[in-house]
Amino acid sequence: MNDFEDDFAESVPFSAYFPYYQMMSYEQLRTYFTWRTKIRSGNVQNTSLSYAFVYIYELLNNIGVSDPVEGLEKLMSFWASFKAFDSTIEKYLIKWVKDYHIYYELPWSFKEFLFKNELQSHYPDIAGYEPETRCHFERFCGISKYNIKQSAFYSDKTNELIAECFDFVISKLKVVFLNAGIEFDN
Repeated sequence: MNDFEDDFAESVPFSAYFPYYQMMSYEQLRTYFTWRTKIRSGNVQNTSLSYAFVYIYELLNNIGVSDPVEGLEKLMSFWASFKAFDSTIEKYLIKWVKDYHIYYELPWSFKEFLFKNELQSHYPDIAGYEPETRCHFERFCGISKYNIKQSAFYSDKTNELIAECFDFVISKLKVVFLNAGIEFDN
């Protein structure tokens, strides 16, 4: 149904948890594809929240977009437009946009994306993270009994991401230890 378009005159409501095409009646499918056709031409209108989630699921799976960069742009555009009708989507999209960014390995850092889209307030830990506070991933690899570098997840492609993630977690642990009056290095 990637490129399917419709021009159905009626508007039939739809309500379901975890909605998908097979849950919809013929009239609901026609309503959805008519609504989606309008969105794709730049006309975002209010509709049943379940239709909105089906559209979001399509974008998360890169349906109707040429690549993940365009998919993220469409997600952000839809988020900005549709939240005026129903802000419920926001609590989900806050999580899913980050997952999308990580899953599709977009060409810029997530932190750069946050500042570009003014989303720092949704991700304060990431927005405030400074790589200068690195905790020396290599040092901890040398003393650990588990060799993460032998993991199936560790590769030339992921090594920098894993090191940054590790350092981020350690920097947060150091704050927790400090607040508890314990020296992390001890």
